[in-house]
Amino acid sequence: MGKTTLARRLQKRLKNVSFNFENPGPAVQKARALNLDKNKEVDFIENQRIFINEAIKRCKGLPSGVVILDLSPEEVEFHTFCWPKVIGKDWNMEKNLIQELKELRKYRSKAILYLEA
Repeated sequence: MGKTTLARRLQKRLKNVSFNFENPGPAVQKARALNLDKNKEVDFIENQRIFINEAIKRCKGLPSGVVILDLSPEEVEFHTFCWPKVIGKDWNMEKNLIQELKELRKYRSKAILYLEA
């Protein structure tokens, strides 16, 4: 069972909790339209700028109170730093996306439930 499956099951049972599910479509379409290559630094920076801005927009629209997300701002940030290392690059993502990351970090989760498969 994955994150979204668990969240959907919880949604049926937890009536005083809000749920928000990722919709990567708009960000994916923007990145595809720009024909970005995630293995090139300049393209990966633009790709992450798109995904970070979508995550910020998503978080800004969340209701107050307890909200369960299937994709957290922390996951978007993690990918921003992890992908370059996976492909053997040493890109300074903190410097390249300083404003976007600063804004994204305003929406850090108060608690995270980690699933183990």
